[in-house]
This record gives sequence, structure tokens and C-alpha cells, in this order.
Amino acid sequence: MQLNVRLYCNQACAHCHVESSPARSEMMQHDTAQRCLQLLADSEEVGCLDITGGAPELNEQFRYLVREARALGSSLDIIDHCRYVMSQFLFVIVACGTSQAVSHDGRRYLVREARALGSSLDIIDRCNLTVLCEPGQEDLPQFLAQHRVRVVASLPCYGQDNVDKQRGRGVFERSIEDNVDKQRGRGVFERSIEVRRTIVGKQRKRGVFGCSIEGLRMLIAVGYGQPGSGLVLDLGLRMLNAVGYGQPGSGLVLDLVYNPGGAFLAPAQAKLQPAYKQELAETYGIHFNSLLCLNNMPIKRFADFLIRSSTLSEYMGLLVENFNAATVPSLMCHQTLSVAWDGRLYDCDFNQQLDMPILGAGAPAQQQQQQQQQQGHWMQREKGLTVWDIDSLDEVTGRLVAFDDVSKVAYMIGGQNLIVIDLSSSVVDVSASTAKVVPVLTVRELPTTTTDVVMCGDLLAVSAEGATKVSPGQVLLYTRYLRAAGSAAASMKLLANFTVGALPDQIEFSKSCRTILVSNEGEPDCYDKPECSDPEGSVSVINIRPVYTSSSGKRCKAPRVAVIDDVSASTSRKDCRLTSVEGTVRTADFKAWNDKKDALIKQGLILDAPNGASVAQDLEPEYTTFSADEKIAFVSIQEANAMAILDVASAKITGLFPVGFKNHSLALNPLDPSDKDGGANIANWPVLGMFQADEIKAFSSKGADYIVAANEGDERDWDGYKQNKRLKDLVKEDLLDPAVFPNAKDTIGKDEALGRLNVYATVNAITDTDGNGKIDRILVNGARSFSIYKADRTKPMGRHGSSGSSTVSGLTRVFDSAAQLEQLSAALLPDVFNSEGTNETFDGRSDNKGPEPEGLAIGELPGSGKKSPARRILFLGTERLSVIFVYDITDPSNPVFQSIAKSPRPDANDLTTWLTGPEGMAFDHYTVSSSSSKDTVKGADVDDVDAATWSRTTKVPIVLVAYEGNEHGGLALYRVSA
Repeated sequence: MQLNVRLYCNQACAHCHVESSPARSEMMQHDTAQRCLQLLADSEEVGCLDITGGAPELNEQFRYLVREARALGSSLDIIDHCRYVMSQFLFVIVACGTSQAVSHDGRRYLVREARALGSSLDIIDRCNLTVLCEPGQEDLPQFLAQHRVRVVASLPCYGQDNVDKQRGRGVFERSIEDNVDKQRGRGVFERSIEVRRTIVGKQRKRGVFGCSIEGLRMLIAVGYGQPGSGLVLDLGLRMLNAVGYGQPGSGLVLDLVYNPGGAFLAPAQAKLQPAYKQELAETYGIHFNSLLCLNNMPIKRFADFLIRSSTLSEYMGLLVENFNAATVPSLMCHQTLSVAWDGRLYDCDFNQQLDMPILGAGAPAQQQQQQQQQQGHWMQREKGLTVWDIDSLDEVTGRLVAFDDVSKVAYMIGGQNLIVIDLSSSVVDVSASTAKVVPVLTVRELPTTTTDVVMCGDLLAVSAEGATKVSPGQVLLYTRYLRAAGSAAASMKLLANFTVGALPDQIEFSKSCRTILVSNEGEPDCYDKPECSDPEGSVSVINIRPVYTSSSGKRCKAPRVAVIDDVSASTSRKDCRLTSVEGTVRTADFKAWNDKKDALIKQGLILDAPNGASVAQDLEPEYTTFSADEKIAFVSIQEANAMAILDVASAKITGLFPVGFKNHSLALNPLDPSDKDGGANIANWPVLGMFQADEIKAFSSKGADYIVAANEGDERDWDGYKQNKRLKDLVKEDLLDPAVFPNAKDTIGKDEALGRLNVYATVNAITDTDGNGKIDRILVNGARSFSIYKADRTKPMGRHGSSGSSTVSGLTRVFDSAAQLEQLSAALLPDVFNSEGTNETFDGRSDNKGPEPEGLAIGELPGSGKKSPARRILFLGTERLSVIFVYDITDPSNPVFQSIAKSPRPDANDLTTWLTGPEGMAFDHYTVSSSSSKDTVKGADVDDVDAATWSRTTKVPIVLVAYEGNEHGGLALYRVSA
């Protein structure tokens, strides 16, 4: 997260793309800085706060930002750079192609990489060094050292040999003077230095360069750049392709950066670095690690210089001739959120200066509008998103995925983008054993943030937020993607837009594709201000009717086979196209339970939102899944630790059931509750886990309904209400019942015991069973498992799912995986146990939901007779551990573990190439058709397959997994083998 806190600067450099100068007055106000810190606190994936300007230190908010950000640092990680990846799996696509494809409100831009030295927030101060000489900044070096701030600055000088080689012999004598004057102000050189053999020369007066050297000495005097100090002085801007930057275990380094002073490019870094090292050491006693060379962007003041000097065309030609495609994946727009002084959001600093913001829909809340008007920096909404329009920086690319076997594409969502990925036979060979990277075909930018994508029949459905997070959302229906020339007008054509509840989080189609269920989560935007809004959670039922018309405009009967590029349908049906969708929306709410809040809490529902929130407001539907007969649907309500029953025909909620707690003191249910206990220590503790299912899927077995639930767990964490604390904080606050937990400080309160565990901190009828005001039941989010429930219907379904009652009297848990996920990962993946998917983060999630099962998919694998019957397979994704557990759930009460599929890791030595955080999963079939008349065909094309292995038309079972990723999301396709 990069903040431009002020455009004022005590210098006016010629190459400055920000156009900072002593004449600029734009400055970040306190409430904007405070909002940025709130976002930082709510965005656990952000690893770096980069403070820039102007001269950021001269903004009164600078030290406030540093102090408050450093206080957050213990829970945040380190960033790394972005790269495209190849995978050992069937293929991986990393969707970080263009800035538009990766720019959106709440997008995750930064990498997680916990160092062996421990996790910390990297705070960067982009300093011009002369600010250290400004009145009132005498203690700035000590302040920076105290808060362990990484200092990034630039020095406008270079060696004679490099300059002469680049611009001609003898240029050095002129270049030093010209370079300093042009970059730091006319006449500075004469006041500052005299030229010497290499680099810069001696200081004559306390001008810009002299003050820069003095600033270096001041920083070094307090430990910057000294071996073992851990303090960093990076001179210059961060390179897109940093050399030796952020290597795990290397400690913090001291780098310099070179900027050319005219219409030429930087010389080779390897050749220039030795001259810098020698001269700065011999002349000034300055030591550093590496030199980084940065070319100037032809924008703003540097562009003006190029125009005035009639060198713009020459310079642009140099950029074209020296274009390096290898740097594209590392562009800062893939990993940085840039915040302007007025709170507007950009995907990089350069786009900020070009006024190319991250776009979004809606307007800021009224209170923020008033604040901005009072501050005198009111911005129009069409100028882009602001820090007040998002709730976290952790909403990321590659969230969910859908497969289209007809068009042979995958649809992914991320931010405001709908991404189409090529899975055609020309790029995918589902019989191959090696991975292959596939291309992105197109990116469709939507008006607001997307939340789900599903393909059913000829319809592509996308859910998206409304104008604001708390306003009504929408479900958009499109035609599928078409490939052939001339089909662009019909490809992904918007057919309908239905208004649903606030924050629609998930879409579920019926088998006929005529009914759509939408889980409207209805999250609040905050609780601590009068203008905060907490919409009700709900489930929308959309009944639709696709409309097909001929070229004459008359309605026609839908073709039996989808018409794709005029080749799939019979001749009589070619002139019949899907042109629109008609439909109605009904919304099921939870108002009927508003007067039952106390009773529901006693039953085990977590209903504790502040400010008198009603039950309907406190219930936030996460996932909805149809029963086999589609008369009812099951709804997971994660934060409330509950499930609900929806009667589809009437669009009403008919049942609301707590799902209970998991007793981790029982022998079957041990857990590892500490990230500070030295390893995988799975044992029994006096803790109750709230099951809190995220994704659920229903299936039928022997006439009964079953629901598989991924017990991820989730806490309420909003401005104005934080639900959880570490257990040792409850001990300090004397909130634990001493009769139940005697001597807690010296027993369970220790870090290696339960002290580090994130626990539910509310004292209520659930945690305080005897009413004495003390917690006697310790609750944690999630159960670190998956469960299977059986629906108790008052009238069971028929053998084929008919005549079943829509009334459900309860849910019975027939299976829970207990501690299997932790035990299996400890045994089979010991280096990444309870981690973020990397060795460096080993055991780092034990204090907070462990492996964190979140997404799941269920697939039916056909059998081949009595000896090999059909099987039902569960694919369970773990968001943090970043692996997929595979279970056979043919017998719902006795699932059998099959295997673990690791996430794609193309380069074991480069964490940025690893896809982590499986979020969305889909089981499907990839249809393979032979194009040859021969029984056996040699070749690698997927259309030319061995008839001894495949029939002429074969459906290959596959699982698609959308990964949130570290610095970028991605998609992996897995072939399923028996």
C-alpha cells in the first residue's frame, strides 16, 4: 500500500513525475490517513506501507502514520515481486496481465511471504535526504531508526566512465554539473560541489548534494546500512526487477538508485555499481549493498523537459528499442495499491500522476462526502474509487471459477473483472502429464465488484455488489463466450440484470437452469458512526425464462444443441438465438426470527452485532445449495454458526438451526492452538470450535438429503466491533472464570499453550453458562474439518427425489473429519503444517483456524460393474494450507481419505510463482472428441486420442480451482483419475 501524503517538496527535480515543488500545497488530511490505517489493519495480506510525496516527512501525518503502522506490524508480512508461472500440474493460468485486469476496489495487490526472521510490516519512507537538513527535522534519523523504517532515496550522480560511454568522451565534466542543476535546481551545483575524477566531488557549500551526503551520514550514524543493524537505507525508487531484494533470511540491506538526468537510459547496473561502491566508500565513508538503475518515465515534469529539449521522440525511441518484456510481470500495478493525498485509489504511482484511477460505481457515504468537502478536496465520484469505498485490501483476483464445455473456456472473476481463459484443445491436452500455461482470451470490466460466476446451459451468471457494499446487489446474465470471427456482437451479450439483496455472495442454479438462488450476505459497512448501515441478510429466488428469437424477430424454440459459431445446431434451428431473459425476483428474509433472539442465542447461534441489530441483520447467508428434489435449499450462515432451510416454491425461510460446537477436549478432536509452540503439537485443549460452515454442497444418497460443509470459521471484524481477542488478553482483562480455568496466566494463558489463540471475546449466554459475568466456555472460529449432515425431513423423499416434504425438522451431523486435516498435513506435509502454503510460514496459522477449509466440490465418478461401483468424491480446498484434500464420500457416514493435491509450485525457490489460497472450485467434465477415422492416432493433440484408452467422444472428469494467490490469482485445472 503506497501513500502519497504530500505534493509539497523542498526541491523541484527535473525528472520528477509527481511535479512536486515548494509551490505545491496538496496534503493528506488526518481523517484520510486514519482511514488508510484502518484499511491496513483490516487487510491481513498487506505487507508493506510505502510513504511517498513530495517530501512526505514534512506532512504532519507522516509520523502518525509511521507510529500507528508500526504498531500493526507484528501481524503483517513482507512483500515480494510478481512473476508468471508454469506448473507441474496440468496447467496454470496467472491472471495478472494488464493493469485493467488487476485493478479493482479491494483487490489484493501485495504478496505474503513470512520471513524466517519473523513477520513484520515493511514501512518505506521515500526520502530525498535533504529533508534531513530542514528545520524541525533534526531528530528524523532517530525517529526512522526507532520505528525501523526502510528509507528509499535517490542521488543525482554517476561515474565518469559510465557517462562517457553513454553520452560521449568528456561529457562527464559537464554532466555532473548539468545533472545536478537539472535535477535539483539551477545553480545548485555551483553552491554544492566541485567535480572530481569519478562520481561527484567534494562539498563546497551546504547545497542540495552536500545536504544529501550529510543526510546519508546522519542516517548511518544511527545504524542505517551497518552490518547487523537491520536498518535499511534504499537510495532510490523500488525497481520493477529488483536484484537481491527481500531474500528470505538475508536481513535488511542498503541500496542506492541511479536516475539518468537527460534523454538517455541508465547504463548497465553491473558496470556502474563498482564505481559507486568505491567512490562513496573512499570519499564519504558510505557503504551500501547494491546499486539499482531506474529509467525515468516520460510523464509530467520529465516529459516537459523532453519536449523543451526536443528530445521526446529520441527518448521514446530508446524506450521502444530497449523494451524488455521480461519486466512486464513485475510491474508495480500488479502488486501495489497507490493512495493519493485526497484518498483516491490507483494501481500504481505513475497512473496516479496521469489521473487514471481505479474505477468503480456508486458514491462515497454521505459522511465521507461531508468530510471531504470540509477539507477542501471534494472529488467527483467518476474520478474513481476512494479509501472510503472499500472495506479491505484483501479481496483478490481469481476468486471463483466456472467451466463452459461448449466454448471450451473457463470464466473467472476478480474485482470488477470477468476473465475468460482459453481451454480449447489447441492449448489443453487433458491426457498429458505435464503442465501448460494457457492464455487469457478477454477481460470484461463490470461496473462494480464481482462476487460469483456460474455457467448453466446457455447462460453465464455473474453476481456483483451494488453501488455501495450495503446497497442492493445484482445478478447479470450473459450469453457464453464465442470464438469465431464475426461473433463478437453475440459473445457475452448482456441478457438481463436482476436486483437482489445487499452483497450477493453466491449463485446457485437449478438443474433446469430456470431457477437461481442468491445468497445475499448483507454485511455492515461499520458500527461506530451514526451513518453506518447494516443491511439484512437474505436469499433471493429468481425464476427466469430465456427468450430465443429468429432473425425476423419472432420467438422460436430453443435449439436442442447450443448454437456456437453457427456450427453446432441443426440447419432448422440455426436461425434461433438466445436474445434475452425474462424473470421475477422474490427475496426470503429472516424477520420472522427477530423476536426470538434470546432463545436463538441460548440454542447456540452467535448473534452479537452491536447497536441493537436485529436477528435479520445479524444473519449473513454465505452459501445456498438445492436439495436433490429442489423443493428446498440449505443455507449456511457462517458467522452465526447456523444453517437455514429455504422453501423454494414460496421463497420463505422455514427453518433455522444451530450447528453446535466441536469439543476439542475429546480424544477424537485435538488441535494445535499455538504458532509459538515450536512445531506441530496436536493435543486436546479445553476449547470449543464453532463449526461455522463456509461453502456447502448437498447430494442425495438412498433417498435422503446430505450436506457437506467446509468448517472454515469467520469472525465479525468491523469498524466499531471486533469480535475476537487472543486468549492471553482475556486473561489480562480477568474475563476467564477462575473456577473453570484456575491459574490461567501460568497455564493456558502462555503463548505455547492457548495464549496466542484467537478466541471469541463476548460474554453472553453461550460463553457464560452460569451468568457470573465470566467466560467458562472458550470458543474459537471454525472446526478445522469438514462435516456431513443429514436433513431430517418430516416426509422422506422418494427413491428418485420425488414427493418429499419441504419441511425439515433438523440437521443431524453424521460425520466430522475431527483432527484429520491437521494430522494428515503433519504427517504428509510436515514442512508446511498449518502454514500459508510455504515452509517459511510453518505453524503460522495454528493460532487462527489452522488449515482453514473453505471451498469444496463434489464429483460423481462412474463405475465399471459390481467390482468397481460408481463413487462420490469430495474435493476440499484449504485456504491457508493451500492444498486440496480428496475423500471418497460414497458412504456419507464413513468418508475415506484418498489423497492430497498440492497447489502449483513451478519454482520451489521462488514463492511468487506459487499459487496459494484455493477459493473457488468446480467439478466438471471436459468433452474430448476424436476427429480421426482411425482407431489409433499418434500425436499430442487432445482431439487425436488413443481409441484404446478413450472412446470417440469421452467426458474426462476435471476439477478447476481458482486461487486467490499471493500477489496474483490464478486458475489450475486438475484431471481426476480413479
